[in-house]
Amino acid sequence: KDIEQDLGLSEKPQAQSNLSKEERKELKLKLREGQRQLQSLERSIAKLNDERKELMEWFEQNFQEFSEEKNKRLAEIEKKIKAKESEWMELEMEVEVLKGS
Repeated sequence: KDIEQDLGLSEKPQAQSNLSKEERKELKLKLREGQRQLQSLERSIAKLNDERKELMEWFEQNFQEFSEEKNKRLAEIEKKIKAKESEWMELEMEVEVLKGS
């Protein structure tokens, strides 16, 4: 309900046929933008996962070496991935609400 209110939708989603042409157009634009943002987040998460994989491979190959810089970067990547995944989940819910309208 909170997401629907944030998006300016009523608690009971109206069928698209009940919306004016302008409202349908606005809904379609919001949906398209949400989907673009999801794709962008997915690309960012994939890049971070690739970098994490490279760091993990380095750690496996150099298990006797200690790199504070690499440890810090790995922790930073993990934090960013969690934040982006959380953002993705929230945005996915918003897109699903828009699809149901």
